[in-house]
This record gives sequence, structure tokens and C-alpha cells, in this order.
Amino acid sequence: MERFEVTPREVAAIHRCLSSKVCRRLFKALYREGRMNITALARRVGCTNRKGVTYLRVLAGIGVVEEELAAGLHIFKLKNGRLTELIKETMKLLEGEPGG
Repeated sequence: MERFEVTPREVAAIHRCLSSKVCRRLFKALYREGRMNITALARRVGCTNRKGVTYLRVLAGIGVVEEELAAGLHIFKLKNGRLTELIKETMKLLEGEPGG
């Protein structure tokens, strides 16, 4: 089993994400697509842009998501890294997927 070192702040942000159905959906959509603008992302997961941005900024605060403004579009991208992998593996465990 892989071990991850996390700070209390990171644990709190991860907990906030994992305890929210909307945040989990946002994470999954970005994991599948890699990069999306907030309107398409919110529409895909069934939330408002404002709620989506709120959760995505929590994840951006711990380095899981990157936020950018490009040509008037508000775009979010999932970053590769240890916390991204930790959230992905934890979601697999919670959902009972094989290998998780």
C-alpha cells in the first residue's frame, strides 16, 4: 500500500471534497477530460458555476487543480501529483472499485 504525507490543511480540503457529491463529480469529470471550462463542467456535474468554482478553488488551494482565464473562458485543469492520486485512490476505495 502506498503512503502519502499530507498536512492538516490538505486533509481538511480532501475531506471537504470527498464528503461532497458535487466535488467528487467535479474531480471525476476533470480526471476524465483533463481540462474543461466552468460552464461545461458545471453542466456536466449538475451544479451552478458558483458552487463548482467554490469547490474547485478548494482543490486549487492544495495544488490538485489549476485555474486559468483564457480568452474570456474560466478553465480548470487537474494537475498530476501526489494529492490528485490520493484523492483518486481514496474515491476508488469509497466506491468499492476493484484494485482500490
